Formats: sequence, structure tokens, C-alpha cells
Amino acid sequence: MTHTVKNRETDLGRIAVGMSPRAARWLALSSLVLSLLFATAALAIMILGWSSEVPTNETMPVLNPVLLATVFSTVGALVASRRPENVIGWLMCATGLLLALNALADSYAAHALYSNPEPLLGGAFAAWANVFTGNIGIFPFLLLLFPDGRLPSRRWRPVVWLVIGTTLAEIAFWAFAPGRFLGWPSANNPFGIDALKPFLDPYVSYAQTLLLVLAYLLPASSLVARFWRSQGVERQQIKWIAGSGILVAFAATLLFVVGVRSSELIEGVLWAFLTLAVCAIPASMGVAILRYRLWDIDLVVNRALVYGALTRASLGSTCWWWAVSACSCKRKAICWFRSLPLDSSRCSSSLCVNGCSAS
Repeated sequence: MTHTVKNRETDLGRIAVGMSPRAARWLALSSLVLSLLFATAALAIMILGWSSEVPTNETMPVLNPVLLATVFSTVGALVASRRPENVIGWLMCATGLLLALNALADSYAAHALYSNPEPLLGGAFAAWANVFTGNIGIFPFLLLLFPDGRLPSRRWRPVVWLVIGTTLAEIAFWAFAPGRFLGWPSANNPFGIDALKPFLDPYVSYAQTLLLVLAYLLPASSLVARFWRSQGVERQQIKWIAGSGILVAFAATLLFVVGVRSSELIEGVLWAFLTLAVCAIPASMGVAILRYRLWDIDLVVNRALVYGALTRASLGSTCWWWAVSACSCKRKAICWFRSLPLDSSRCSSSLCVNGCSAS
């Protein structure tokens, strides 16, 4: 019976991807190699920018998409080669390629626009490619289709069209808006269309934020709907991505609550922690789909709860000990001062007065 189900899944995979499993493995490997080449080129240009005295704040952000591209492409290639019938693997491969292209465009744009007094050839186009590739939303589809590559039900089809419409609107806005790019003040959009100016302000003021929130919130709610109706293996799969989502929320909270009010070093460390937390999402998806140590998520959650409780208890006891110590020291100081002879206390008071008057 198990052999029949496996053959049926293989047949569905051939129909879905339109190729044999061997061709699927080669395509997944090719996407991984291409993504790694783009990421390596981005790092090389970033290092070259250091020798050209490009500002560090313009080159260091390249590391974030490079790391994300590596993780998404690696996990996507692994899932797509072993489960070609599941579209999640191919979406992760596409996400990794887009992130690698985004990193390459970001690295070259920083080098072309800031290494010389005059911008180098292709700097504006690289800035356009960076903005363009950074606004192609594939992540909502990962949430909608996880873990089996299908929608929870037909009722979620309007959400798919909402995500597609929002993605197209964002692509059109960032790709063809005239003027300077956000984040690249020294580059103008080479493909800007002046006729779109009357529509940009109403879109930004009334529609953009709402569409983006719905395009990410509704797919995330589909995981909640799946979880309540699931059992067994599917419930364990959703627990993995839920755990990584909680980690991302915790890292983002630290960044925007603590990092904004701290020094640049602490803010940079928190940005790195957030990037690593986001990398946990494709990693958890890969573990869930390939079912490698799938049931260990309960052990991970239990240990996290226990360690979190111990951490809170230790911090609470430490703060309580500090408070008690401070209060006891204050009481001892008051008792010691009161035990002094009258002349000594007057002498100390006169010293204080004389010191204050002298200052």
C-alpha cells in the first residue's frame, strides 16, 4: 500500500512540474548553483567597495540577502529534488534566486554610486534592479501552500488573487515610479513614467499599507486554520513553522523596541539576529516537508518553555536580590549615621555645608 501511494505521488509530481524526477533534481541543483554564484559575486563586489572607500553603511546590508539567499536556495533545492510534486521547494528556489539577484544589484549599485565622484555605468539600473527584486512577494504563497503545496480549501482562492494583485501593484509602483529611489538618493529611476504621478499619492496614502497587511496577514491566518483542522503529521509540520515565526516576532520586537534606542553596534547585532531568525523559516519548512526528526518539535518547544521559565525566574530572583541588597544597605547606612555622636554628625554636616559653599 505504501508503494502504491509513493508511485501515485511521483506521477502527480511529474504532472505538476512537467518533467522527470531526474530533470527536477538537475533543475533544483542548477538554481542552487546560480544563486550561490550571484551571492558570491555580491560578496566580491562588496569587498571591492571597501578598497574603494565605499561607506560601510552602504555595503554591509548586502550580507542580509546573501545569507537569506543561501539558506532559501539550499533548502529549496533539497526539497525540490526530493519532493518535486511539492511546489514549496520550487518557490523557495525562486525566493533564493531573487534574494541573490537583489544582493548582487545592491552590491553593484553601492559600488557604482559611491566609489567615485561620478556614478559608474549601470549604477541607476542596478539600483532599479535592487528595488524591483526586493518587492516581488513570494513569501505569502509559501504561507498559503505550506506544507503540502495546496490551498487549505477553495475558499482561499480570493486570497491568492489578492496576493497576486498586491504583488503586481507593488512591482508597478517601485519599477515605474518617476524620481529618485527610496534608499538610493543619488539615482533616478531610468524607467520612470511621469504619467503615473497622479496615481502614486492616492495609492501610497490609501491602498498600499492596507494591501500589504492583508497580503501577509491572511496567508498567515491560513496556517492557523490548517492547524485547528489538522492532526498527526500535518500538525507537527505546522508546529515547526510556528516556532520559527515566534522566533522572528521575538527578534523583530527586540530590534524595534531596544535596537532603535541603542547604539549602532547593538542595532547591528539585533539586525543580524533578526536575519538569522528569518533563516529559521526555510529551515523549519525543509524539516517539516522532508519529515526529518519531525516529532522533535515537541521536545524543542518544551525545552524552550522550560529554559524561558528558568531565565525569567533567574532574572527575577537577581533583580529581587539587588533590590533587597540596596534596601538593606540603605537601612544600614541610616542606622550607622544615627549612631554617630552629636558632634560627629555636626562635624559631617558642617563639612558638607563648607564643601557646598566652597564649590
